[in-house]
Order: sequence, then C-alpha cells, then structure tokens
Amino acid sequence: MNIGTAIGKPFGNIKSLIIGIILMVIPIVNILTIPGYFIRVANRTMNNDNTLPSFGNFGELVVDSIKYIVISIVLMIPAMIVLFIALGPIVIGAISAAAMAGSTEMVQEQLTTLILGGLAAASGLIVLGVILAVIGMILIISGIMNYAKTRQFGKAFAIKENLRNFFTGKFIIAIIVAIVLSIVLAFIVGLITSALMFVPTVGIWIGLIIMIIFYFVVGVMIWSLLAEAYPNGAVAGTQAKQVQ
Repeated sequence: MNIGTAIGKPFGNIKSLIIGIILMVIPIVNILTIPGYFIRVANRTMNNDNTLPSFGNFGELVVDSIKYIVISIVLMIPAMIVLFIALGPIVIGAISAAAMAGSTEMVQEQLTTLILGGLAAASGLIVLGVILAVIGMILIISGIMNYAKTRQFGKAFAIKENLRNFFTGKFIIAIIVAIVLSIVLAFIVGLITSALMFVPTVGIWIGLIIMIIFYFVVGVMIWSLLAEAYPNGAVAGTQAKQVQ
C-alpha cells in the first residue's frame, strides 16, 4: 500500500484539483459529478495509473454519479425499511402528542414517556436495523469498488463476491489507514480553521475554502488507497476499461 502516492495524488494535476474544488461548491452539480470522479480515480488506480485523472467526458461522470447513488440507495433499502418500521410509529406518535398536548410541561412529559417506551419496545428492530445498515455500508463500499474495477453495473450487486472481496486483510487494513488518515487530516484542518475564526470576515471565507479543499483531497486519497488494496484491483486492460 503506497500511502505516500495516495497523499500526493490530489496535487499531481493542479488543473483537475482546481476544477474539483470548484465543482464541490456548486449544489446539485457536485452530487452529479464528484462521486463519478471518485470512481474514475479508483478505476485509474486499479489500472496501475497513479496520475490524477482529468474531468473530461462530463457525461460519463454524471452517469457514474447516478449509478453511485442508485447503488447506495438500493443496498441500504433493507436497513431503511427496518428502521422505518421501528422508528416511524415513535416519530408519528411524538408529533401527535405534541399537537394534542395543552401545555409545554405536558408535551415534555408525554414525549419523554412515548419516546422511551417506543425505543424500548422497538429495541430489537433498531438493533437489527443498525446491523443491516453496517452490512449495507460494507456492500456499498465493496460494490462500488467492484463496479469501478469491472465497469459492470451488475457487479455492484454481486453480494457474495463483494463480501468476499471486502473481508480480506489488505482491504481491511486500507480502510483502517484511510480512517486514521482522515481523522489526522481533519484534526489539522480543524485547528487551522479554528485559528482563522479569529480573523474577521476574511478568516471565515478562507476557512470555508480550506474545508472544501479538504473534502476533495481526502476523497481522492481514500479512493486511491481502497482501489489499490481491493482484491485483484490492478486488472489488465482486457478485464476492465480504464476511464479517461
């Protein structure tokens, strides 16, 4: 695992870095381009190309971003259904109690009783929902990586294959490294932005720009680390199409 290469990759193409930062700021556009770009980063890495890709072919970025969103939603449906069944009645009951209660004190008492009772009654379903959410996140990470590797949308839903690919020593280590790296960088950026708060007006804007740069840079680093460690990630050109 080449951590140094992953850290330096976002700065290997200043033009792409600037475009990525600009796109991160634009609502909706960021949702329809950045996820697809991270898939492109992963695909490049899996094809032993550690250069930062360009933002060319925006149509492909949009399609991949939509696929990213679809994969994430579909694989989270079981968890969402269970958690909705568990928490839905509690939320509806709390809203009804708040609307019908005659005083603030009565509202607080009824809400507290209702919420605690509801959570206790639905504790089994809540635990199940959390477990399914964790499994969903595992499948999303591995599924998107498998799609980035093979460029086959169906591979994102190859449950057994994706679970097998996720639970390998190298990939687990990469996830841990990515988490630790993100925390360390977030801490450093947090210190810088906190210090900038003491600079009137300008400091806030500079801090915001630094945060945007941080999210894009860390995203590229994480996707590079995970792609490099993904089982059979570095594939031959006959097995996977490299995204330009």
